Amino acid sequence: MPPKLTEEDARQFMRDHNFEPTTPYPLTRNPWPGYCLTCGQPGKPTHSEVKLGRSPCKYCSPNNKRTDSAILVGKMLGASWDVGDNPFPGVAKPWAGVCLKCGEHDFARYRDVQRLNLTYACSYCNGSKVHPKKARAVMEARNFKPSIPFPGAGHPWPGVCKTCKQPGSPRYSTVNIGFGPCEYCAKVKVDSAILIGKMMAQDFFPSVPYPGKAVKPWAGVCHKCGRYGNPLYNAVQGGGAACSFCSGSSPDESIRLGKMLALGFEPHGPYPGKATLDWHGTCTTCSRELSVKWIDIQAGYPACRRCNPNKIGFKTGEPGFLYLIRGEKIMKIGISSTPKARIACHRNFANTTLELWVGVGADILQVERLIKRALNSGVRGFQMVPGTKEQWYIDPVGEEIESINDLVRILTKRTKGTPTPFRLSLSKSRIARLSGEDTQRTLRQPADARALCDSYVGNGHKRGGKRTTGKPNRPTAI
Repeated sequence: MPPKLTEEDARQFMRDHNFEPTTPYPLTRNPWPGYCLTCGQPGKPTHSEVKLGRSPCKYCSPNNKRTDSAILVGKMLGASWDVGDNPFPGVAKPWAGVCLKCGEHDFARYRDVQRLNLTYACSYCNGSKVHPKKARAVMEARNFKPSIPFPGAGHPWPGVCKTCKQPGSPRYSTVNIGFGPCEYCAKVKVDSAILIGKMMAQDFFPSVPYPGKAVKPWAGVCHKCGRYGNPLYNAVQGGGAACSFCSGSSPDESIRLGKMLALGFEPHGPYPGKATLDWHGTCTTCSRELSVKWIDIQAGYPACRRCNPNKIGFKTGEPGFLYLIRGEKIMKIGISSTPKARIACHRNFANTTLELWVGVGADILQVERLIKRALNSGVRGFQMVPGTKEQWYIDPVGEEIESINDLVRILTKRTKGTPTPFRLSLSKSRIARLSGEDTQRTLRQPADARALCDSYVGNGHKRGGKRTTGKPNRPTAI
């Protein structure tokens, strides 16, 4: 058993490690107050820690985690911050003091000065905070008088505009970068009295206060016709009419009904309420059930397009095109006077244009109707895409559809022996298939339909897609 350590031996051991104890020896594991013989800083090491090789002074230790208070005060003074007699609270805690530059009493953190190497510890002088006096001076220089103390750069600051006397709550951060403090002077907001005056100038008297936004309906009464309405101030300000009845955009129910009857359409019920909704009825000429939209009637389209084919976009008396396009599992056949624009509308599902045929509009329309009538009859392998009237899912079962001739052959084969067999001979029709070069040219730029029709149908070309000149037609990517 080792001999018991005496106080004189323990004190001499601590002196050998540059530490002078100031109290009697406690025990080997208890703190022993004293001071460092190297730097003079006080400390409380234990004899056992020093015996294990640790430094008795935390300031002189290689793993120093403490700094002399005089050094801390000196670094803060270097950042123009006088802490006075306030003790050091900690590295990350606010240290009260006064800025030597602006004289403001505030708090600063030693960690921020040390890590960021700040020239000024003061938050106002280093730009991290805005001084209330400076913020108020900036706002008043922009003709805005705040009514409460400065809340912060990013918070609304209530006050009154000196120019128009309107209240507002701008933010200092937005005003400081150049934006105006008053929304009324910037024309972002308008006084409600001005808004009411503009609506009354259009013979419309609002019956409720301004809804708050220009894109919200504003209920009122028209002074001319006495009808109620809900116009948008944004539309009236842009030149629109306040009353839809007086402007003709929303006529009276009797006017709508009279116009539809004049066009040969007898509605089955009242107006659906919106111009974009279907209005069901019957054509008084062909007795066919129809669904028309009031917006189409306003645009000049006829109620029954079968009875008035020359009033719609596709003219039966002028040259037109028959096209076949394909997607991965979807096929569409249609007609158009402008195939470039028409096929471009179907790029969302189709990636290949298989064929373009040209001919007189009536002949093109007849071929399209015969093919669509067969497809709509429920031919095996073809199913209409839900929500459309002219797109079909295809399942050819080993038979590829690369042309309208292939489609006609498959329809003829699968309807043979049925009550309504499909019969169409493209070789006897008065339409012709465009060559690959002409197809690509037609899809790149607007086509001269009459010139192509004269060239293919009227100048010696054989019908039914069998040409005497030109390269074979190949599928064209849209």
